[in-house]
Amino acid sequence: MRHNIVYALVSPDGQVIGTAALTVVAASEPSPTSTRWQESISLLAGAMSPTIPAMKVSLRSDCTQCIAGPPAWGGGYIELYQGEEDHTGTLSYDSTVRGGGLSQRTQISYRSEVVSTGANPVTSPQNWAGPSLRCDGQVGLYPGCIVTGHLAQVTIGKSLYGAAAVAYEWAQNNLTNGRLGTEKKPLTRDADDKRTDKRRYYSCEAPPRPFVGDPSVRDDSCDEFPFAKSREGGTIGSMCTEIIPRNVGGVWSVTVVRDEPVAPCIRAHVPKDENTGAGGQLGRDVQSERILDGEAYQVVITP
Repeated sequence: MRHNIVYALVSPDGQVIGTAALTVVAASEPSPTSTRWQESISLLAGAMSPTIPAMKVSLRSDCTQCIAGPPAWGGGYIELYQGEEDHTGTLSYDSTVRGGGLSQRTQISYRSEVVSTGANPVTSPQNWAGPSLRCDGQVGLYPGCIVTGHLAQVTIGKSLYGAAAVAYEWAQNNLTNGRLGTEKKPLTRDADDKRTDKRRYYSCEAPPRPFVGDPSVRDDSCDEFPFAKSREGGTIGSMCTEIIPRNVGGVWSVTVVRDEPVAPCIRAHVPKDENTGAGGQLGRDVQSERILDGEAYQVVITP
C-alpha cells in the first residue's frame, strides 16, 4: 500500500500558510498457511514549507472480519524533517477465520494524524482504504490468507516438468478454441476427486480411441489439457489432438500424432515422472494461491 498525504497548515483566518508532503508505504506478504500477518511501515517526508520545520505523524489501521493490532509506534507520534525517512513502524492483523470451510473477505483501512511543529500545531486526520484480502479454511490443511484483486496463477516450468509443460504451452498456442488457461480464458478449479477421475478416464481411457503408449517415449503416460482437475477438462480423448513433445539436443519440438479438426483439448505422450510432477505443482499452487473450488486461474508456462 502506498499513500500520499498533503498536509496544510492553516492560519486562524483560514488561509493556507504552509504545506508538507508525506508518503506512507505498508509492505506485507501474508502467508497462505496462516491467518496472521504484519505490515512494515515506511514514511518519507517530502517538501515542506518554511513555516513547517517538521511533521509529527501517527498511524493506525482497522479491518473488517479481522482483529487489528496496536497502532504503529505504540500509538505515539514520530517526528520527521524534510527528506527524512523512517522504516520502524509495524501494523498487525489476525483474521477471525479458523477453518471449518469458512471464507471471508477482509478490507483494511488506515487513519493517520499529522501535526506541524514550530507553529501553532494543527492536527490533520486522514482516512483511506488499503488492500483487500481473502482468508479461508477451504484449501489445504491450514487456514490462510491471500491478497485479492488478481487472477490466481499455476506456474509450470519446462526446466522441471519438460514434456508436460511443453504440451500445455502447445495447447495454449494451437487449440482452435484458443488460449485456454490464459488470463482471457482461465481454467476453473474442481475440487471433487470423483469428477476428476471421471474426466481423466474420458480423456485417456474411454473408447473409441483409448490412449496407447508410444515405445519411443520413456515411461510413456497420458497427460491431458485442459486438466482433469478443471471444469473445462474431461473431453472424450478421441476428440482431442494427440501430440508427442520431444527434446532433441536441448531443443523442444512437438509431433502431432493425430490432428482433430476444431479440437477443444490435447492428449500428450509424456514421461510419467514429468506428468505426475506437473500434477504435483498444480496441487501446490492451488494451496499457495488458495484457489477455491470453482475459482478461476491461469496456467503460466516458464522456461
